[in-house]
Amino acid sequence: MYAPFRACLRFSSRISFLAVVLSLGIVLSVNDVVATESDPRTAPDNAPGQSAADCADCVREPPLVAILLPTSGSHSFLGMAVHDELLEKLSPIKGVRVAVFDTAGTAQGARRAAAEAVERQAAMMVGGIGDRETAEISQIATREGVLFLTMGRSRLAAAATTVFQTVASREAVNRSLLASLAASGKVPECAIVIRRADAFGEAELAAFRGALAGTPISFIGSRTAGGDSFDEGAFSTEVTSMLSSHRASHACSTVLLHLAIDVPIARRLVDYLRFAGFFEQPGCGVVLSGTSLFNAPGLVAQSGQAFLGLVFVDIDVESSFGGRDDRFRAEASDLSDFAARAATILAEGGAVPPPALMEGAVVSGRTGNLVVRNGRVEGHRLKFCTIGARGIDCLAIEGPSDTREAAPAPEARGPDAPVPTESTLRK
Repeated sequence: MYAPFRACLRFSSRISFLAVVLSLGIVLSVNDVVATESDPRTAPDNAPGQSAADCADCVREPPLVAILLPTSGSHSFLGMAVHDELLEKLSPIKGVRVAVFDTAGTAQGARRAAAEAVERQAAMMVGGIGDRETAEISQIATREGVLFLTMGRSRLAAAATTVFQTVASREAVNRSLLASLAASGKVPECAIVIRRADAFGEAELAAFRGALAGTPISFIGSRTAGGDSFDEGAFSTEVTSMLSSHRASHACSTVLLHLAIDVPIARRLVDYLRFAGFFEQPGCGVVLSGTSLFNAPGLVAQSGQAFLGLVFVDIDVESSFGGRDDRFRAEASDLSDFAARAATILAEGGAVPPPALMEGAVVSGRTGNLVVRNGRVEGHRLKFCTIGARGIDCLAIEGPSDTREAAPAPEARGPDAPVPTESTLRK
């Protein structure tokens, strides 16, 4: 009577057992799938012996080109001018991504922007329009091995292996100045630098001393001119006394007075020095030289006879560029051309170290026929200018310039001294 019931019970038990086994198998299979998707150690892209290049299903993003410029802050108008130039030449390049990082025109902002670019795995960084920004970004680019193209003139950047300055350095300009003086027959025995009391003055002093290192000219010293407590009368007396002491020791028969200061201050200073007898020291001639700040015809014209004979070297910008001699825009254009060249190589899959990526690159730029040799940009077109009675007369300097930097002079920068910087308003 109970036999059919017992048979049915045994059949149900078997079905239940099989259902439990099947359920456990499904649960274990699901767990294996979840573990595979959540554990990066067993993910297909990272399987032992399998590289990302072997993964046919991987989605690879194009290399990132990071633009680091002050798009906010007091120098944003300069940053945006370079920004627009870069985007115009980088946007048409297929196969790269472009992102903008704001440096805000400060050292802290530059560090932050560079760190963000590295975190985003940027293959190349472009920007830095002042020494302060360039120095900070260069340190991070060098440490991380990221290619960095800049129009900043930091001496730290000049020595970095992954950094390329697309502009002529201050030291290259000063070497050309001293070489041009020698070629013109003006060979001073001593040199005094009068500099601005700011970061620009520090950078110019360091560059001038670096250029002097390869000449027989003795460096007498430097003095700062400017500031709230500056006394031009006392200053002229101090400079005259400095020269007199060297004249007494027969160290100088001709002294080079190099003025790395603004034109209006230089005019008043030269007049004071004349009044104090600086230019009338027996047996000691004086040669005046300056920086590109003197390439200002209007200001020079207002100075009368004060600067007659003063010489300086500046970038020879294409006369047809924008209808005027706009050095900043010309240098921004050259930076953008180099950036486009490097980005094109990246887009084509040029997976080589940054220095090799740029070596041999040629750009017919606004500031010269530029080429990368031995990790440095060469070929900037320079001009040697003399202030005469009828204004500023300039002659092209034969031979290419380069951005190669010598080691800082011992007294110009100590081992722990900060990197010379300059306001981006003073290029």
